[in-house]
Amino acid sequence: MSPRLPRLEDDGLLTPEVSPYAEQKYRLIAHMAAMVGTSMKSKWGQRVYLDLYCGPGRARLRRSNEIIPASPILALGIPDPFDRYIFCDVDVDRVDALKSRVVAAGYQADCRYLPGDSNVLVEEILRELPPFSREQSVLTLCVADPYRMEDLRFETLAKLSERYVDFLVLIPSYMDANRNELRYSEEANKIVDAFLGNQSWRGLWAPGFSNWGPIRRLHCRAVYCPDGGAWVSAPRFERPGADSASAEERPALSPRLLLETSPRCEVLAGCAKVLDRSAVFV
Repeated sequence: MSPRLPRLEDDGLLTPEVSPYAEQKYRLIAHMAAMVGTSMKSKWGQRVYLDLYCGPGRARLRRSNEIIPASPILALGIPDPFDRYIFCDVDVDRVDALKSRVVAAGYQADCRYLPGDSNVLVEEILRELPPFSREQSVLTLCVADPYRMEDLRFETLAKLSERYVDFLVLIPSYMDANRNELRYSEEANKIVDAFLGNQSWRGLWAPGFSNWGPIRRLHCRAVYCPDGGAWVSAPRFERPGADSASAEERPALSPRLLLETSPRCEVLAGCAKVLDRSAVFV
């Protein structure tokens, strides 16, 4: 993928302003989508791309005022597209703008649009996923790039993990948590509790700027590791062509978790090495 995204003409639709680093973030998310789309094409019956905070599909770079395609549009244009795309966003205008752009670009993909809070819509999201069976395997790549920590509740990821889902989660510790450190660390504030699904982070907390490393590690551990009361689960169906070992002998597949925790996106730069179901911790 080119290190520079194409520059686009203004189409008159909603185009929010973003920091220049967002260009690299969009590129790397698209790179991950392309790898999953191609590498899993012959291994799963259907592949689904789920974006919980899709935005309008384009962004305007701060300072240069240039317009670039955002990750939803880039994910639609990969060499081996997903069989279904599900786009969610709490901002109805952003969803409408994305839908208009998808239609204008002539993409023939099966796209579903769910305006609203993804935490509230989680049951509807699950209904939009193709049913999984012994004859029809389904793998979902879920991209969660919340604007703020309070926009994503851990219970939402827990519910989605009932299906075969690989998670690509951006933890907004740089732009959001650092700026709101005093508010988030107040005893009465439950935003981080909801984001992590527990209150254990307070025992690791030491007041100080940029002290969110323990929070990121706790999120990794809770999502991926089955020990310590984690919720990771998956249907115990055999994939087509799998051996006849019993479900008790075969461990359930755990979702893969990839975390991008800095504006420079170093973690995603190594995602080419992670095509097995593993996790990258930062």
